[in-house]
Amino acid sequence: MFPNRDQQIVSAINDRNTVMDQTKANRVFGNVYAEVTLFKGLKYRTMFGADIRNSNRGTFNGAQSSIRLGSPANASRTDVRSSSWVYDNILTYSTNIKSDHSINVTLLHEMQSLNRTDTSIMSANNLIFESQKWYSLQKNTDATVTGSGNFAEAKYLSYMARVEYGFRSKYLLTLSNRYDNSSVFAVNSTGAWFPSASLAWQLDRESFLLHRIYLTTPN
Repeated sequence: MFPNRDQQIVSAINDRNTVMDQTKANRVFGNVYAEVTLFKGLKYRTMFGADIRNSNRGTFNGAQSSIRLGSPANASRTDVRSSSWVYDNILTYSTNIKSDHSINVTLLHEMQSLNRTDTSIMSANNLIFESQKWYSLQKNTDATVTGSGNFAEAKYLSYMARVEYGFRSKYLLTLSNRYDNSSVFAVNSTGAWFPSASLAWQLDRESFLLHRIYLTTPN
């Protein structure tokens, strides 16, 4: 235990019994959804997903460890509770006008809470009973138990509208606008709009290119 019989040096070989660092964690996650057709072409879908995580970490350094070198044992405990969730509401409408025109409309409302984390840390020196490790620190020390904590959370709120128009399944126009609001933005700038527009021409559906093998459309 004492290399070269030097009482001031403690061999690290003994640390396997006197130094401990243990983390335990559990996690539950999943999602549920429902979809209903309100009438022909109009559908409503709602979805909720959650991810819940909890962990605790205990550290212990015994008196006869190479860390404490004969001084009284110390220990600490860290508890972390974390969760995230997302809630979506989507309304879609699709219709065809005669055989030439198609219209698709999508409306989205979304709320999120990401990485809501509550952390608490306790530590103590001069442990009385080493067998208790990092448990019940406030009852197992003749010194002061110190503690600290931290809390963090990010919230998001979004709205989106998109209109898609197709003519004869060849010419496509898409217009959309999205609004995102986040708690992590500056106080006076918590949200912003993100408009977009696009045009598309499906050349492979033109009669003069219909049988050209070098033009394909992914299925």
